[in-house]
Amino acid sequence: MCYRGAGVALFRENNGKTEVLLGCRLHDPGKRTWSFPGGKAERHEALLAAAMREFYEEVGTKLNLRYVVMAGIYRIRMPFFMWDTILLDIKQSSRIKILSDKNQCLKIYSEFSMLKWVSLEQIKQLPLHCWVMSAIEEYKRVKSKSSRT
Repeated sequence: MCYRGAGVALFRENNGKTEVLLGCRLHDPGKRTWSFPGGKAERHEALLAAAMREFYEEVGTKLNLRYVVMAGIYRIRMPFFMWDTILLDIKQSSRIKILSDKNQCLKIYSEFSMLKWVSLEQIKQLPLHCWVMSAIEEYKRVKSKSSRT
């Protein structure tokens, strides 16, 4: 049987810098590394639905698609393993608040010791879970391509 899972890479603009929401994992695989909220898809669950459900379960906030824009999808396909990272931008006009600017780190649920917004310039200073940097590079590629058109 194939493992199917999905996550959400949520990006925002803050003071002219692009930031991504990351959590420090409490458990293996990737204990003590930083990753996106995500997890296993239920049987017959679409990967987008799984990503949104997992985000809610791990962050405690439902993402309303009126307040985010899909920038793309980073896909991993291997024998017995499928993973989609949904790349989302928070709309500039949105009032969505995941973490306030005053409270940059938040202790949350059982999957992460904390969540925080990390600027793309600072991302390489963190121990990242596998594929996080590849998903961020895909986001940069898609954003660069869309700004040229």
